[in-house]
Amino acid sequence: MKKNKYIILLLIAGAALYYMWTSSVPVEAVDKKNPAVLVVNFNLQDMSIEEYEALGTAVVPEFAPGKIDGLIGKTFIGNVEEGVFGGVYYFTTNETMSSYLESDLWKGIEANENLVNFTKDTFSVASISELSNGIPNIAVPEIHSHD
Repeated sequence: MKKNKYIILLLIAGAALYYMWTSSVPVEAVDKKNPAVLVVNFNLQDMSIEEYEALGTAVVPEFAPGKIDGLIGKTFIGNVEEGVFGGVYYFTTNETMSSYLESDLWKGIEANENLVNFTKDTFSVASISELSNGIPNIAVPEIHSHD
């Protein structure tokens, strides 16, 4: 049964990734000095994992880039053994993240009586450069065969 629950979470995450890949935000839209991350956790109350899967599948299109101003993408997360679920949201700026937290969509999520014990942590992301937030732009030396 645990294996099936992990597969369900992977399917929800896969659907979210599909929408992110097909509706990507242009790199130039990200404020390289001010990107932001929102991490949300909650528990399920009076809701089975299958019902949560159905809810997740239904809302995935709402988190596609372009649907929420400044949203780069959302990753569904969960720890079935601990009963903790949630998401990691990536925003172009702190301002767009703050606007999302004031939106009707977010207020509706927080008001869902089956999603309880919400925690939400917001983070600024270090300035994006060649040395942070990715692989440095280093030339790879050519490999020569010795005959």
